[in-house]
Amino acid sequence: WTFADIKMPGDCIATNMDIISLLQTGVKVDCCYFDPPYGMSASNYPIIYRFFEEYVYSQKLEELDHIKMFGHRFINKKTYEQDFIEMLECAKHIPIWMFSFNDSSWKDIDYITGVIRQFKSSVIVDVLSDNYRYLYRRAQGRGSPVREYLIIAN
Repeated sequence: WTFADIKMPGDCIATNMDIISLLQTGVKVDCCYFDPPYGMSASNYPIIYRFFEEYVYSQKLEELDHIKMFGHRFINKKTYEQDFIEMLECAKHIPIWMFSFNDSSWKDIDYITGVIRQFKSSVIVDVLSDNYRYLYRRAQGRGSPVREYLIIAN
């Protein structure tokens, strides 16, 4: 699809596939925004987006080949960092990276940026000024504001 109402050259491409598989194709982009699961209890994207996947493919989640093959990434606390590093390794050819994380992510922001600095020399962290409250946390007694971070690396 393209942004037909915005006068910009080129196309915007949307995909639905495993990020590491996509990066291994050598996809050519100038900048990539990564929105990986933050870790902890909100990492199981196949379950979180189950309705969408089943609607799009008209199959049960457990029957979808791409979920069977790649649905395990970023779910397990013990392998999250390994999955993250594999993604960064596969993205080395992309000049500019952008990420979002928050203060309840798999590690603290200094640790996460330290991992990114293994691949990019310039890493900027911007603390977003809005305070976010996730509704599902309020139901669990955690309705306090969450600090959101935007990370830009090149």
